[in-house]
Amino acid sequence: MKLPDDILHDIFSLFATQVVLPLQKKPFALVLSHVCSSWRCVALNTPTLWNNVAINFRPAKEDDIHAWLSYASRSLVSISVPYFLSNSDLKKVIHSIILRYRLKRLMVYIRFNQLEIFLSEAKNETLEELKLQSMNISTQNFVPLYPLDSCSFPSLTSFKLKSPGHPLDIQRFHHIPWSRLHYLQLDMSIHLTSLLQHLKQSLELKFLQVAVLDDVGHHLPSEDILLPHLSHLGIRVKGPGYHDPCNVIRHLIHPRLQTLHLQATEIRWNWELFSTLSRQSHFNSLRKLQISGDVDPAIPIDLLLKDMPQLHELQFPQFARVNEHTLDGLLTGEIGPSLTHIGRLYYGSNPEELLTVVEERLRATNRNRQDMAPTRHVLVQYSPFRIPLRDRASALRKQGIVLTLILTNTSGSTSTETRCFHNLGLKTLDTSHAITDVFHGVIPVERLIVHYETEIHDS
Repeated sequence: MKLPDDILHDIFSLFATQVVLPLQKKPFALVLSHVCSSWRCVALNTPTLWNNVAINFRPAKEDDIHAWLSYASRSLVSISVPYFLSNSDLKKVIHSIILRYRLKRLMVYIRFNQLEIFLSEAKNETLEELKLQSMNISTQNFVPLYPLDSCSFPSLTSFKLKSPGHPLDIQRFHHIPWSRLHYLQLDMSIHLTSLLQHLKQSLELKFLQVAVLDDVGHHLPSEDILLPHLSHLGIRVKGPGYHDPCNVIRHLIHPRLQTLHLQATEIRWNWELFSTLSRQSHFNSLRKLQISGDVDPAIPIDLLLKDMPQLHELQFPQFARVNEHTLDGLLTGEIGPSLTHIGRLYYGSNPEELLTVVEERLRATNRNRQDMAPTRHVLVQYSPFRIPLRDRASALRKQGIVLTLILTNTSGSTSTETRCFHNLGLKTLDTSHAITDVFHGVIPVERLIVHYETEIHDS
């Protein structure tokens, strides 16, 4: 029985992968096209088998590249150039590939002094996603060579630029259609005034992640900037000394924002300003808040959660101190009723009280309470010599709680840690990395992360 061509086409598309040129091994597209004449016809008419290409341009022959890309000419092509090129090779890529083919995605490794070449010569009417990976940043001798009203990529909706180093004025990227962008990620130093000026045009943005220089008070816009579709906002404030990320977000209105990540090396937390902002209507959709950096003064957890009862996930830098009042609020659902993940808490007393919070929230859920979410994943750091949690840990695990115990003692011994973990049926963790691993996806979300320390005295 012969499968219809449209079914074969769909099956072949499921196995489409990126092809690296020059070919190091026989790609799946060639395997399919050499089975029989009918499969070859279907394969040649399945552009997804051919149109995702990574090019090592230096050793590759241009004829081989064009021969391969010709099979994908009926659809938009995605191309990566994952190596830094010489100026002459970069110009060849621009004129023989970028200007020639209908592109959908383009990723290019580019030295900073080559940005002038790329931005002045590269054009593509169909390109939707552009990622530039730069290095050796220097702002000298980089001036736009094209008219201010030009737009080299009129269909662009996603722009990513990674270029660590000195500040860069994004006025130089006026070839970007800011009014069309949905996704903007700029891993570089941008003056806040310049960023806000461009965001006025970016009404379609859904994802924004940028690193800015805190030049608060210098010609900032007097009116707020509306970003009606923004769902993810990541702000990293750069520069020496303490910074307040709230001075950036205070200028933005984002009624659909769901994720907010505020970051600086040293954060001067203005909780009164953040409290005022968080109670405004355009924060009502926020579900995840992450704060990264050395914070001073300490963040008042209970006040923050009272202002934002809708939060599902809350991540603090290092370890945020929690007192009995905060524990009581979490226990009853008075604060954080929707929390399924709260990260890096420090409680300088009996960690059994923290487990009580988890137990009670689980019981409330079992009683069909709709106003409080359970905390199903728990990470506790404690000393087994003084606080015997084994029985309660086992009971929680029997109820489906994913429980991770990080054991600590002043001698640095690991034998006790290994023995206790084996008794609980848990995996032994490296205590020096476990907390960090939590925030890199090693441990699932939906969890309460707790840090507990106690002094151990010789008996």
